[in-house]
This record gives sequence, C-alpha cells and structure tokens, in this order.
Amino acid sequence: MAGPEMQPLLGKPAGKKSKASVAGLVEAVLLIILLLIGFWHGVHALQHAVHVHHSLTALFPLFGAGGLALLLPPILYLSFASEFAGLHPLWPPHYLFLTRRLLRALSSSGQLKVSAKEI
Repeated sequence: MAGPEMQPLLGKPAGKKSKASVAGLVEAVLLIILLLIGFWHGVHALQHAVHVHHSLTALFPLFGAGGLALLLPPILYLSFASEFAGLHPLWPPHYLFLTRRLLRALSSSGQLKVSAKEI
C-alpha cells in the first residue's frame, strides 16, 4: 500500500505550472502593505532624528535602497504568480527562496531585467 504523496516544500517541480493560490496572493499584498507601513514609520523616525543629528541625512538613500530590496521579492511573486504557485511569501524560508531566485535572475541578465524564462 502506497503512502500519502507529500507536497514539495518549495513550489512545484520544474515544468509543472499551476494556478496561484488566493492565500499566497493575499499574503504577498499583505507583506507589501506591512513593508510600506514600516518604511513610512522608519522615514518619519529618521526625519525626527535628522533634526538632532544632521549627519544622519546620509541614511536616507540607504534606507530607501533597503526598502526597495525588501519589496522586490513579493513584487516578483505577484508578477510571476503561476511560477511560484506553491509558495507563501510570508513564511521566511519561502521569502528567502524568492530572494535567491530574484538575485540569481538579476545577476544573470546584464540589464538587471527579469523575464519568465530566467525565473
């Protein structure tokens, strides 16, 4: 008697595309909203700190680049939802998997563009 078939941990095997789950899409949108709220609060806290220490102004570009780097994996998930149908972006191992795939795709293309075949 065969045992139950286990789901793969990180999405479907290569070549099998399925429809993206509604839960994954909601998680990605929720993650984007939470990151934007955190970024907004961080910028306002940094603004108040700049009034006391003017040298902290140099942190604004770093803060913006960090915010963008955190937002790219859920945006990638929403853009190619059928490729990542089995993933849940709020779960840290899946978020790191998306980040690795994004960085690999960005580094392989010379123009820093990501297409479906590179994912």
